[in-house]
This record gives sequence, C-alpha cells and structure tokens, in this order.
Amino acid sequence: MRQSDSDHVVMIQPDPLHVRRHTPEASARADAPAPTALVPRQSANRDQGPANEVSRMRAEIDELHARLSASEARLAHVEGRLQRILSSRSYRLARKLAGARRRVAALVGVRATP
Repeated sequence: MRQSDSDHVVMIQPDPLHVRRHTPEASARADAPAPTALVPRQSANRDQGPANEVSRMRAEIDELHARLSASEARLAHVEGRLQRILSSRSYRLARKLAGARRRVAALVGVRATP
C-alpha cells in the first residue's frame, strides 16, 4: 500500500445524483449504499501494533466492499436506463432516419456525417 493511500480512510457521503421517485429504479437506488469519498485518517490510530494494523486493514477491506457494491448498483441503474433508451421507439426511429440519410447521401454522392 502506498503512503498516500494509508493516509486516508473512506467515509460514506450522500448520493448527489438525481433519483426519480415512485419508480422501481428509484427504490433500488435508495436501497443501494451511497458513494464514498476519501478523507484524512486520524494519525493517533497509526503505529499501535500489528493487531491495530490488521483491524485497520479489515476496516479498509469492508469499506472497499461497500464502495464496490455502490458502484455495482450505480452500474446496474445506468445499464437499465441505457436498455430503456435503446428499446424506445424514438431511439429506433432516430436510427432509421440516420440510416435513410446515409443511403440518400450515398445516392446523391455527398459524404454523410455520422
């Protein structure tokens, strides 16, 4: 572990992201752990022997597990939103129109922009 990593401890902070109310995704996000941030560690807890070092490392592992769970919950939420967008009628229509524009541009001989 680098010195800069050992000088910080992870503290959970409230999630500032937008959450829609009354949706299954919102309730799933409300149950998910909040994102975390690094804050300075108290220097008094350092250098108190191997037992303290082990307990500190276990606490850091638990904090990292909490951060991982929060990240996985946010990823699942974003994947759900992306899937909804990709399956929406407006997105499919936009893709069809873009394909039609490319075909017309190819017929006319003008290079289409993506």
